[in-house]
Amino acid sequence: MSRFTWNPRTFADVAQQVDLARSAIGRVGATLAIVLPGAIHHFRHFSGQDGLPCPAPTSDATGRYRVGLDDGGKPEIQRLTPSGAWEQAPDDHS
Repeated sequence: MSRFTWNPRTFADVAQQVDLARSAIGRVGATLAIVLPGAIHHFRHFSGQDGLPCPAPTSDATGRYRVGLDDGGKPEIQRLTPSGAWEQAPDDHS
């Protein structure tokens, strides 16, 4: 069994991984659909944070982003709002 690591370089890298996990299509997508939610839960347990770190997109370079879980338990990219709440990030970032 290989060890899971999370070191995305760009927002686009994260978006690709999350899209694969949400679709669960193919071997990589099916694996990510299992591994990402588990990694998020593990990260929460050890760090107290509810999501994996995510680089900000170039269109919102000062924004704070993470990969969290939606209400159905699937990974999604989330952004921190000015009020301090996390919400699903819009799909139009790149």
